[in-house]
Amino acid sequence: MKMKFDRLNKDLDFNCVSRIMKENTEDSFARRTIGEKFRDVDFRSYYEEGKPLNSNNHKHIMMHRGVSVDYANDLSLLFNRYKLILNFKPQFLKYAKYLYVLKFLKGAGVVWNTPSHDNPFHRTFFKSDYFSINSISILSKHRIMDHV
Repeated sequence: MKMKFDRLNKDLDFNCVSRIMKENTEDSFARRTIGEKFRDVDFRSYYEEGKPLNSNNHKHIMMHRGVSVDYANDLSLLFNRYKLILNFKPQFLKYAKYLYVLKFLKGAGVVWNTPSHDNPFHRTFFKSDYFSINSISILSKHRIMDHV
């Protein structure tokens, strides 16, 4: 079955997934959460949460509608990054207590490679119309404080 992205593209005059994105069911990704249990709410985009965006830039709009995840095939690199962040932003742990390592199942959506200078691991995940929390396979859970 071909993935659809009608909900993602609602009210847009361009297609969010027409760029260089692909389904990725092979690599591991990570999502930080506050709660100890992984819930639907932990996988919402800013757009789904109703947070405003003050930009007409297509890239900003797309990132606002996607879910931020980190490429996580090497967790030691991620935890080293978190150690650096804590040196400058001790409040980081207020918003990121746990790290879930996961894989996306077939049909879940597509991944856009969106690294930045601050975060070379950053990716943006776009949920297909068929996405549910069951479209994710949780590989492991880590309390971030135990690793930094």
